[in-house]
Amino acid sequence: FVQSASGFIYIYGGNEGSALKVGDAVKTGDSIGQVGLTPGFDEPEIYFSTWKDGAYIDPASVPRG
Repeated sequence: FVQSASGFIYIYGGNEGSALKVGDAVKTGDSIGQVGLTPGFDEPEIYFSTWKDGAYIDPASVPRG
């Protein structure tokens, strides 16, 4: 996971490899990682979630910039 200075927590999972390092800026269309196999799942996957103050937030609602 990555925590921003504004307190948002971004979680990336299921990936075989990451295309990011801490501090990297991410823009729409950027690759965040390579799809991998997660134990317990039948097909490759990658997921991304956003949290603030312990609650899930729809990533589309997070301010950009």
